[in-house]
Amino acid sequence: MTEMKVTPKYKIRVSSLPIIAKCRAPLLLEGADHIKIKDDVSGLAAGGTAVHEICAEIARTGNRPADLSPWVEKYNCDPDFIGRATWYALKFWDEHKDAYPNPSTELQYQCFMPDSDILLTGHIDLASVTEGIDANILDWKSGYRTDADVEAQVKGYAFLVARNGEVEKVSATVVWLADQTIQSWSWTRAELVEWAGMIAESVSNWGGEYSVGDHCRYCPLFTTCKAQTELARSTISNLALMEPDSGIQLTDIGRLYAGVQNVERMCKMYRDLLRRTVDVNGPIPVDDDTQVVITETTRDTIDPLKAWDVMTEAIGDASELAKCMSVSKTKLLKIVSDMAPRGAKKGAKDQIIEKLHEADAVEQKTIKTLRVVKI
Repeated sequence: MTEMKVTPKYKIRVSSLPIIAKCRAPLLLEGADHIKIKDDVSGLAAGGTAVHEICAEIARTGNRPADLSPWVEKYNCDPDFIGRATWYALKFWDEHKDAYPNPSTELQYQCFMPDSDILLTGHIDLASVTEGIDANILDWKSGYRTDADVEAQVKGYAFLVARNGEVEKVSATVVWLADQTIQSWSWTRAELVEWAGMIAESVSNWGGEYSVGDHCRYCPLFTTCKAQTELARSTISNLALMEPDSGIQLTDIGRLYAGVQNVERMCKMYRDLLRRTVDVNGPIPVDDDTQVVITETTRDTIDPLKAWDVMTEAIGDASELAKCMSVSKTKLLKIVSDMAPRGAKKGAKDQIIEKLHEADAVEQKTIKTLRVVKI
């Protein structure tokens, strides 16, 4: 498809659409080459890149490389993380590869959004296109499934494929490798063009309004957002008026929740910044009499292996000794996995968990957390 020769007013990456679809504030970054969400700064980021490269290899060859160490060394990431994620990728591909004939991987697409000077760009993990008929696209997610809405992102990928491949229907699947779950959608070409046109129109007509929500945590404007600042001020004012026994309405308590989460994120960001600053520059004055410093405390920890004979001699009874000990399930399974041969790691972990349940050694505790869900 031939695109019109237009200098784009905005270049928007598909990965930013979950934010752009809900709030246009990132458009203030128009001076940047692309509008994009904040880069992933978690320890899984490098591992995610490695996983995506291996997933592309799986789709191209139908097999997972027997030796994953080159990716482990290249990206300095956890071999177990890569192993688990790509194991499920191979399992998914073995079961669903027939839906992706002649797949292409690591594709870079771009096109203008309908009737606009907004250029949309995107990097698609995998696409299988039957020219003029339909397409199936795949997005590998190496992390755990979150509450973030990824539909806008994959819908953006689908729009790019529909416009560039001239197809009438696009199906999209997100594979969450850590959770071993999938999400799927399907749209007609007309639906995608209409949706993209609505996004383009809202971007073109944006009047400077801000919209606060869960998407804010990924926004590059989080620290300077006017809406965030106003929400924080109003939330703190409302909280200051509350009393422990006040007769506040249930609806008012619910409405404050988003603001409280926002204030908590700001406070955490401030503490992280303060800690880094003190760590680099030394004490920071609070007033004429006090300053913020980093203090150190020491805690004794007991090495179980070295202390075992001493503890058994002093206590003797195993049931009494067990009262002062606990076992980390995560660390236990990691050791079992490390000791098991390649290809048998999952079976070894499943086996020990089964035996622990048979021995009535597993105690389940219910953890209750607050979450906002759709009614």
